Amino acid sequence: MQAAEERFFQANGSELIKTESMGIESGINYAKVPPGEIYKLCRENWAEEAEGMFVSCMNFNAMPCIGPLERDLGKPVVSSHSAPCGRF
Repeated sequence: MQAAEERFFQANGSELIKTESMGIESGINYAKVPPGEIYKLCRENWAEEAEGMFVSCMNFNAMPCIGPLERDLGKPVVSSHSAPCGRF
């Protein structure tokens, strides 16, 4: 899944500074990842030169992470859930 998403963003003009995956193959298993683990993955893989962060996956409960990540990173953070709400 990650490679397909990377190709999509690059084909549509996004420069990807760094990507990371949890290696989960089944969509249902993404829903089992607690927000704390999502936050940790994002913090550990943050690239200082990035202008922002996109947390992809509609099954991820990333919404609770957005505020804390934006505060800690000092950059905008968008998720698959927040983007359709105009949060980008």
